[in-house]
Amino acid sequence: MIDRHPAWGKLAIMRKYLASDKQFDWVVWTDCDTFFMNHEIPLAALFTRTVLQTFSSHWGNESYGVPDLVVSEDGNMINTGFFAMRPTDWNRKFIESAFDERYSVFADHPWWEQASMHVLLDAMRGWQLLTPTVVGEGSGQQQQQQQKKLQNEFDEHVALVPQELVNPYPQEYSNAVHKHYSPGSFVIAFSGCNTYTAEGM
Repeated sequence: MIDRHPAWGKLAIMRKYLASDKQFDWVVWTDCDTFFMNHEIPLAALFTRTVLQTFSSHWGNESYGVPDLVVSEDGNMINTGFFAMRPTDWNRKFIESAFDERYSVFADHPWWEQASMHVLLDAMRGWQLLTPTVVGEGSGQQQQQQQKKLQNEFDEHVALVPQELVNPYPQEYSNAVHKHYSPGSFVIAFSGCNTYTAEGM
């Protein structure tokens, strides 16, 4: 990997274990400040159709199979403190796009790989930054078709689950725009805890 902040290492690790010669069903990343609180919930339960169908619009189309990427977002953006990927071609391509080793647009961004993944996923959901502008007659229709194609790609491959399911924050230091840990939750995530005063936590 090119010289970058260590935060980019999570994508390098995921790329390693998502290689085509690996035989894993899922590869799960958790930041070191994520604590598993409810040990009665098996990790595998999060990736069942029942759980994902309850929370994610991915299952709105019966033709979709198991999603490739399971991730959540907090009150601001996609949060990569906890996410899971299957070893598929789609995920391998997605990671390469997120690395963006050619242009390194987000290499020094304060949110590093998280910002890159966020922009890629938001482009699929309708944000126009990465959507090509087609000039000329019929451009409006072509843009709509392109956006529909991207939205279908998101719906087919990504299961966006609620923050409280896999990445809730402690209410004591997190503001109201985020979802917070409550007793019985699967995990608690101290994301960005060095930003706040940790005394008394």
